[in-house]
Amino acid sequence: TRRRQRIVEVVPPVTNDSLAFTETIGKLYYGEKDNGNLARKMIRYYLEHIRTSYNLNTTHLNQELAEKLARKLNKSKEESAQFVNYLNQQLTAYSLSEIEIKELYQILKKYS
Repeated sequence: TRRRQRIVEVVPPVTNDSLAFTETIGKLYYGEKDNGNLARKMIRYYLEHIRTSYNLNTTHLNQELAEKLARKLNKSKEESAQFVNYLNQQLTAYSLSEIEIKELYQILKKYS
């Protein structure tokens, strides 16, 4: 008695919907003009990326993080220190303009 093999169905690859979800949420906050909240979320997601990709502790945005980030990203210490200070300023800012949100987005893309 011979066994018959069953045909294996082709399963399509899993799509990564997290980027689309993040863009949708970003557009929602941008459309609502809640720029302060949008900036905090953008920075929080960026810091999560730094934690998972480079295995750095990002609970405190200080000089130590700037030095470690400079080594990981091949940037100068001064440039990284300015970047970390900029993130601190944006996190503590009460409100931001649309221009500042776009500038933050460009800076975060530069450091990704």
